[in-house]
Parts: sequence; structure tokens; C-alpha cells
Amino acid sequence: MHLPLLARSVVATVVAAAAASLAVLTLHYGDAGFGRVDILVLLAAIASAAWAWPLIVYRGSASEAVHADEGLIFLALLLLPPRGVLTTIAVAAAAGQVRHRRGWLKAVFNWAEVIVASSAAVVVTQVLGIHLSGRAHGTDLAIALAGTGAFFVLSAVITAGIIAATSETTLRAAVFDGAELRLLVCTVGCIVAAPVGMAARSAEWAIALLPPLYVTARWVVAGRFEARHDRDRMLGLFDATLAVHRPLASADVRAELGRVAGELLRCPDVRLSPEAPAAAEFSSSIAVGEATEWLALSGRSRAEPFDGADRRLLDALAVVGKSALSRAEMYARVKRQGDELAAIMGSLAEGVVAFGIDGQPVYVNPAGEALLGAPAAVITRAGPPDPSIDTIDFGVDPSSLIERRILASIRDSLAAPAQRCLQAMASVGDESAVFVRFDAATFPASYTCAPIMDGSVAVGAVLVFRDVTERVTAEEQLAHHAFHDQLTGLPNRRLFLDRLSQALLRGEVNGKSCAVLFADIDRFKSINDNLGHQAGDELLQEVARRISAVARPADTVARFGADEFTILVEDIRGIEAAQQLAARILNKLAGPIQLSENREVVATVSIGIATNEGQPTADDILHNGDLAMSQAKATGAGGVQCYDPAAMQARSAHRFDLEADLRAAIAGEQLVVHYQPLVDLHDGLVHDVEALIRWPNAKHGLRMPSEFIPIAEESGLILPLGRFVLIEAARQAHRWEQSGAVVNVAVNLSPRQFQDEDLIQQITDALRTSELPPQRLCLEITESLAMQDLDLTIRTLARLKRLGVHLAIDDFGTGYSSLNYLKRFPVDEVKIDQSFIRDVRHSPVDSAIVAAIVGLADALGMRTVVEGVEDEVQLARVRELGCGFAQGYLVSAPQPPDQLTPLLLDVPRPRSRPVIDLTRIEPRQGIS
Repeated sequence: MHLPLLARSVVATVVAAAAASLAVLTLHYGDAGFGRVDILVLLAAIASAAWAWPLIVYRGSASEAVHADEGLIFLALLLLPPRGVLTTIAVAAAAGQVRHRRGWLKAVFNWAEVIVASSAAVVVTQVLGIHLSGRAHGTDLAIALAGTGAFFVLSAVITAGIIAATSETTLRAAVFDGAELRLLVCTVGCIVAAPVGMAARSAEWAIALLPPLYVTARWVVAGRFEARHDRDRMLGLFDATLAVHRPLASADVRAELGRVAGELLRCPDVRLSPEAPAAAEFSSSIAVGEATEWLALSGRSRAEPFDGADRRLLDALAVVGKSALSRAEMYARVKRQGDELAAIMGSLAEGVVAFGIDGQPVYVNPAGEALLGAPAAVITRAGPPDPSIDTIDFGVDPSSLIERRILASIRDSLAAPAQRCLQAMASVGDESAVFVRFDAATFPASYTCAPIMDGSVAVGAVLVFRDVTERVTAEEQLAHHAFHDQLTGLPNRRLFLDRLSQALLRGEVNGKSCAVLFADIDRFKSINDNLGHQAGDELLQEVARRISAVARPADTVARFGADEFTILVEDIRGIEAAQQLAARILNKLAGPIQLSENREVVATVSIGIATNEGQPTADDILHNGDLAMSQAKATGAGGVQCYDPAAMQARSAHRFDLEADLRAAIAGEQLVVHYQPLVDLHDGLVHDVEALIRWPNAKHGLRMPSEFIPIAEESGLILPLGRFVLIEAARQAHRWEQSGAVVNVAVNLSPRQFQDEDLIQQITDALRTSELPPQRLCLEITESLAMQDLDLTIRTLARLKRLGVHLAIDDFGTGYSSLNYLKRFPVDEVKIDQSFIRDVRHSPVDSAIVAAIVGLADALGMRTVVEGVEDEVQLARVRELGCGFAQGYLVSAPQPPDQLTPLLLDVPRPRSRPVIDLTRIEPRQGIS
């Protein structure tokens, strides 16, 4: 043990003094002996017991072990000689050090302290002349009391000296600290010892009274201090309960519990942990929730062992700690839930408003503040704002009358769902309302409201709402899109039908007439195909704008279909008013329409007019208008036709009969194929023919394709009709070959055929069954068909090309953009449309177009065929422009195969003789 120099000096001095005292007194008073053995043994036993089990006295939160040996010193001085006194005290002090297992240095110091103090008592009594024989006298009692006082004082000074040497306490403070307590114990001991000593000197048996009297006196003193200590413990436990329950945080509760436990049980080492306590620790368990923790203490002096009172106090502290920790855990859980709820409320995009039982708002989350445009403190303020308040810290001034009314409107709009919910004590589902903002603006909101229940009683309500302006706007836009055309912005078919139905109902009630104008843009497909879809869209928008400009505000102008517009005209006096509107539309559209890329077009519309005469349904009147429009279109572009039931029904019946007859003709194989030859402009010979369908009819004679092909296209009969032409043409070419005429045959493919998935298989089957080589078959598609879907066209042409057949583009030149795409088509032949041939002798533009097509075709390795050549002047001009082949009535009209056979065979003239004598045809000068 490391001690300061002063402390080591004090220890050395005391030990030296004790050794010297024993030596001197033993030698000086050796003649007197040890006294009576029974008294010596009894006093030594009692003194040893006092040292081994000292009296614990308490001073505030501190305790002190008091040996109560002053009374025994008093008795020993009265009954024993000096050597007996020293022997008794030395034995008792040594026994106490062994009992408490003191360290050797402390044990030596304690023993030496007692020896020095006892030696001083012996010296005082011997100097004053105490008598050890005979009866006791008052003088002997006084002398023994003086010796006891010397023992008391010297023991206190030595103890104070070592305390002052090992700490910062002054010697004076160490001497007087607890002096009253020690003096009280010394006085009580002397009071008990005096009568025992006096009686024992007079009657030896009286010494037997010492043990019970000593035990009684110790019990009385201990009881006094124990009672005082119990009161202190009760007050300490009460204060500890308050102290432990004062903090709310678990860490603070633990710290406070450890502090008060250490003070009340006088233990410097206190821990509260889930680790099981060690054997040397004084502990008690605390169950908090499902976990168990231990309040463990250690470090208290061995002279003060833990007793039952300590156990009860520690268990009481454990109960207090459990209550405080449970409360702290509940507080932490509630705080955490509150923080989580606040975080959730703060992070919600929806507004949340809580209401009290009176229906007034008491809480608004941040999103609600933002949506309502005012802080929660304004919205939740009870009653009208204080008029004395000019401005509010949170930046909103509800002091004016207008602002008060707005605030009242906000509360009313919020409180209405809450009051409904509180009255019904049931949740209000997803409903809509209009809420008010603090800036007086309103917004559409969707909300839910639920009551806050306490058992079966509603104590409040919670309103959750969100701004659905975007959703309402989107719904309005969707509704607009659902009933309006996105390109033109006009009402669409759905809205037009609804308005037409309503107009017809009103007409039935008020007897007023209404009319529908059914307008279709002429040649729109050609414009769309040639100029592109962007140009087509621009044309539709401009037509819609011009039609709307001449219509009345009460009229409904709608885009009914792709290039169809309908106009509903109500409250008209006669069909003349509808005809006047149609005239204004045609006049408005007469001017050119400027498109993007500096392109200009002139668009016309064909208009059919139908009225509600005869109370037709909406479908009927639209059907009538469509029929009238079709009749107007048949009469020429830009026409107007009113619905004539008799004429329309006759035309419809004619179309129906024609379709039925055509279907029967196809089924009865009544159709025939004629062939028109193509002449080679280099040698005048015929190498190719084109297969053309004809319909011989007993009633109507020979019907041309223009009469029945549109019906076939609409009805789907074009597919079997096309298969028939393909098979028959391949067979006829094979028959000519067997007769000695090797000729190529060309077959036209309709749009429906070209898009048919079975086209490749049909061509393969036709070649196989006819035994015609694939290179002898040429398949023609129109340029407009080729331009509809370029990717599909290229893919299909490539598949046909792999069969080995020849491919041709028919009616070439009608599309303004087709020259840009010609190089992409895997075709062998270009057939120039006859529209460029009619005026080729007079039109430099047509000549230039034909020359450009011929030049491009030659560059791409394609041959060119000119269609519609009807005179020698046209033939001379196209030959001059470099065309390779010609087709037309100048060469030959389409003929049945038996009539064309002589032209192809050597009968009645040689096969090598030209069909046309090209030497007679000279180019005309001056045409370029």
C-alpha cells in the first residue's frame, strides 16, 4: 500500500510508541501480575466481541463502526493491574483485526493505536494512584474515569492524525467529526461499567452481571440509532422515489436510481445491467417488460455487513426503479410514437386536420397548412381573432373583417365533414368538396373523415384531404378528349351523335326542323398519299377551321371520320337554309390552302344533306346524309346533293343487285379474261400481254371493270375474283406456249390481294398447276398501293421476287414523291400513267415528267411501259422520249384469248412481222 510520507510517519510513530509503551509498562509494573484470571478472560472475551462485532451508528448518509470499548477500559482499570489491562486490550484488538481480515499495515496501526491509548490510560490511573484492593471508593472511580478519558482523547487524536495525513481533512476537523457520537457511546459505557466495577470490587460474583448489562446497554444504544436510521431510510426512500421518478428519459432514470441506491446503502459501486450479479454483490432484480436487469451494489465496509433492513430497502428501491423504468419506457414509446406520428404527418402529401368534440380544428399537419395557405395556429385558434392583434408572429394577419370571414369559411368547409362524422359516429368515405384557402381561392378536394372513439363515445374526428385540381383538370381533359377530335378540336362522332339525338327529340316536341350536312374531302387520300400525313393533317385542320367559320355559333361542326365532317343545323325553316350553308362552305373552301414547306393545295368537299323529315333516328339521318354525299361525289368533286329517298333507294338497290349478280357470276365462273398486248417500241413485236377481267352479261352486255370492281373491293369479292384472274392468265399463257407463242402475261393485284397473307401460296399454286415458268408471270401493283405502307410494300415485293416472278409498278407518276422511293422497290418494270400521255404532244411538263421517269428507270435497270397510247403522234413522242414499250388502243384493245392468238402466232402472217410499222412513225419536231 502506497501512503503519503506524513501518513507513513504517523504510522511509524504510533507503532514505535506502542512497542515502547508495552516494554516500559510491562517491565515497570511486572510485579503486580495480571490480576484475577476469570476477570481478565471475561473482559478480554467481551472486548474481543466488541472489536469483532462493532456497533454500527449512523450519521446522515454515513455510518461508523463503534467498538464501545471505553466501558471495558473503565472496568479493566478498576479491576486489573496494568499488565492485565494491556493484555486484555491487546488480545481484543488483535482478535478484531483477525476477524475483519485487515491488511497487515492497517492491522498493525489499529493494534498499535489501541495499545498506545491503553498505555496512556494505565499511566494516568497509576500516576493518580488508583487502589486495586478493598472496596471501591469514589476516588477510584474518578481516577478510572480519568484514565478512560485519556484513552478516549488519545485514540481520537491518533485516528484524526492518520485521517488528516491520508486526506485533505484538517486535524481539527478530523478530531471533532463525530466526537459527539463517540462521547455518547463512551459515556454510556462508563455509566454501565461504574456500578459493575464497584460491585465486583465488593463482591466477586457481581462480575457476572457484566455480560447481560453490556448486551442490554449495547441493544439500547443500537436501538436508538437503528430507529433513527429507519426514519432516515424512510425519508431517503421517499426522496429516492421522487428523485427516480423526476426524469423521463431512461438513461436519466438509471443514473438517478444508481445514485440514490449508493447513498442509501452506502455503497460506492452501483450498477444496473442485465448481467447476473457476482457472489460478492448485493443485488435485486428489476423486471422491465420481458427483460430482467439487476441492481447490484458492492464496496461497502466489511465492518458493516448487509442485513435484513438493507435487503428490504434494496427490494423497495428495485420496485421504485421498476416503476420509474416502466414509466420511462412508456414515455419513450409514446414519444417515439409521437415523433413517428409527427414525421408521418409531416411527410404526408395529404392534409390532416383533427377536430375536437365541438367540431373545431385542434391540429393541422404541414401539408394541410400548405394546402389551406395558413399556419395551423391560425386555423386552430378558438373563436374570432383578437382585434387588438395587428400582426401575428407566423406571418398571417387575420385581424381584418375580410380575413376573419375567410378564416370562418375555411373552418366551415373543414368542419362540415367532421360534424357529419361526429353525428353519425361513422367514417365518411371518399367524397369531394370545395375547400377555401386563406387567399380566398377555392380548390376541389377529395376527403375522408373518421371519428376518434373513446369506447363507444366519439371524442373527435380526423379529416384527411388532398387537392385534386390536377385530377379534376385531367378528368376534364379526358372528357374533352373523349368527346372531341384531338387533331381539329371539333366534337367527335360520339358527341355529335349525342347532340343529334337531343336535337331530334327537341324537334319531336317543338316541331322544328333540323338538318345534317355530311361533307367529305374530295381526293383526300391522293393528297395524303402524295404529300404525306403531315400535309393531310394540316389540310384537315384548315378545312375544319373554314367550315367552323361559316357555321352559326349554335351549329355543331364535328369531325365524323378520317376526312368526313358533319354539321348539325337546328331550327331551320327548310332545306334551302341547309343548302345555303353548304354553298357558303364550298365558297369558303374555294381559295387555296397553304401548307408547310411552301406547298399549296385546293381542296373541295362533296356534301350530302339530310333532314329530320319523317322523324328518322340519328342513325337513319346520318345514313341518309352519307348516301347523299356519295351521290354528290359521284356527280363530280365539290357537289351538293340533298337526300332523295327514291333515287337513293334505287341506287342502293342497284348496288345490292349488282353485288348479288357478281357473287353469282364468280360462283358460276361467268367472268372471262381479256388480254391487251404490249408492243416493243424497238422492233414493233408483241412479247407481253396484260390480263384484264370482263363480265359478259346477257341482260347488260359486256360489263367493264370500272362498273363492278369497286363493288368487289367493298364486298370482299375482289379476293376470289383476283384468284380467278391469276389462275386463268397463267393457264392461258401456258396454252399459248404450247401453241408456239412464247409470251409473258401481266396480272394486276388489288390492295386486298396484296395484303392477303395467302398471296404467296396462291401465286405458287397458280404457277404449279399451270406449269408456267415464274419469269413469264408479271405482277402489277398500283403506285398508290405501293406508297400506303412502304415497309410492308418492300417486304412483300421481296417475297414475290424470291418466287422468280417479274414485278411492275402500275399508274406510275401520279404520286409526287414516288421518284424518291422507286430505287427502294425491287421491281422490273415501270408503267407510266396515261394521264401523262394525253397531252404529251402539247405539254412540256408532261414530257419532262415522262423523260425523268424513263431516265430513272433506265438507271435502275427497269424497263418502261407507256399506258394509254391512242394515236401515232403520242407513240412517236414517247418513242422519242426513250420509252421501251407501249400499250393502248393504237396497238390493240383488250381481246379474248382466241381473237388475240392469230396476232401472237404465225397465222395468217409471220410471227416476226411487227404489229406496228414503226418506220411510218416519225417524231414530231419542236416537241420537248
